[in-house]
Amino acid sequence: MAIEPLDLSWYAKIEAGGDVGPDMETMIERCLGFQIEPGIETATSNWLDEYLSDDQMAFASVRALCAFLIGLKCRAWESFSEQGN
Repeated sequence: MAIEPLDLSWYAKIEAGGDVGPDMETMIERCLGFQIEPGIETATSNWLDEYLSDDQMAFASVRALCAFLIGLKCRAWESFSEQGN
């Protein structure tokens, strides 16, 4: 059974009580209460390169963990199961 990915911004909007903006960093700050900043060098580096740097890997891992924590905090799976999926 294939499961479509959930739009995290919809759940974050509910959790934060309003618009959280389109970027992940704002969503993390509004929903989890802390900031993550990759640094300008990491943010503007080549993310399409075949091999990512250690800083890129660390930043991507932190963002993935934050996405999980927002989904956990919002109990996103409950809304997903209520939709009949």
